[in-house]
Amino acid sequence: MSPSKKKVPKLKQSPQKSGAVRSENPDAYFDRTPSWRFIQMDKEMWSPLKQADGVAKNVLPKMYGWESQTWKEIIKPKKQNHFIQVSTLNKCAIERLEELRIEAESLFSLRIQGKERLYGLIEGDGTFNIIWYDTDHGDNSTCVCKSQKKHT
Repeated sequence: MSPSKKKVPKLKQSPQKSGAVRSENPDAYFDRTPSWRFIQMDKEMWSPLKQADGVAKNVLPKMYGWESQTWKEIIKPKKQNHFIQVSTLNKCAIERLEELRIEAESLFSLRIQGKERLYGLIEGDGTFNIIWYDTDHGDNSTCVCKSQKKHT
């Protein structure tokens, strides 16, 4: 073959064009209202029956209120509701996630009131998968995520 000739691949037929590739915006949930899922709830760490008073008085009314807001509005007060890197959780919480076979880089924390928090995962459709209800958020060894601030 002479050096001046270039090889050009031959195609038996041109590849068929398929329809548009569907890609979803990973932040699409920001514009959606939350829904709640309890399937991944850690039943050993949170038994609603043991904490029925707190759940009925504090958690459910707060959840009802959030249902009228979008995630963008819920996340806006970043000090109260925010993502938390799993690596910063208490050791017992990290170990418990491993036991539950939940793999995540971060969890979302929803402040109920005072020291009460809900922890879970937000799916692309806006569903919040509740994992834990922590009644004693703060600087202690039993909470999900330690806080260095007083009364948070």
